[in-house]
Amino acid sequence: MRQTARAGVAAQRAIDILEIVARAGRAVAGKEIIDALQLPKPTVYRVCALLEAMGMIQRAPDSKKFVVGQRLCALGLEAMANAPSRGPIRAVLQALMEQVGETCTFTVLDGHEAVCVERVESQAPLRLHLQAGSRIPLHCTASGKLFLALMPRTLARRLLHGAPLRRYTPGTVIDPAQIEQQLAHIRKERISWDDQGYWPGLVALAVAVSSPSGRIRGTVSVNAPAARMSYEQACRHLPALRDAAHAIARHLFDETDESRGDDPDEAADEAAGAGAGA
Repeated sequence: MRQTARAGVAAQRAIDILEIVARAGRAVAGKEIIDALQLPKPTVYRVCALLEAMGMIQRAPDSKKFVVGQRLCALGLEAMANAPSRGPIRAVLQALMEQVGETCTFTVLDGHEAVCVERVESQAPLRLHLQAGSRIPLHCTASGKLFLALMPRTLARRLLHGAPLRRYTPGTVIDPAQIEQQLAHIRKERISWDDQGYWPGLVALAVAVSSPSGRIRGTVSVNAPAARMSYEQACRHLPALRDAAHAIARHLFDETDESRGDDPDEAADEAAGAGAGA
């Protein structure tokens, strides 16, 4: 019985640490975890070492701070793909598709790519078929650019400058400086537009799905052939897109989990100052 109780305490500590790192939106120092949990330093670092060995957390580049690990990212995507909330998310997208008449997608970030978690296809002809689980690039898609614009700026720069960007169509912008100019506008407006940058003839408009603290946790986008949807026509759907994003956020997040007092711009600046890569 005592051994079971000890195992339960150890498991709770591990989960608490994972929650702190996953929710921070930046690299987290060990001292921050110690202060938050009021645990002895050796205990925290012992649990962190175990989680790091399991791939659940990892060290930020050029730092001793902790960020989310690849195994935890993969687990999170699997959990979202199989979560009870997926049914309501699909229902929201279905209603949105029926309202706007075009394909609608819910996307989340996974490292240097975005993942289509749920997608409801339009019944109209001339559409791009992407299955749930499909991965799309960040630098030339509406959802991807929205993630880049609203993530910590040092991380966005690292993703844009870390390797040559692939050209998918004649309209793909691959110059990081030009993309950063686009991101500044997207950051201000909190909407993102793609005009055939990823797929010939395909346009898309995306809005953010935000956590209660205001941080981007996903996107809702409408996708259509350029012949059927101009930027001006897409913008007419913004109220419906935002309503859908809010509805999905309500299904995904318990508002008691995060403080609404957090300022996402302050978090981005703090991450930039710390050189975070989470």
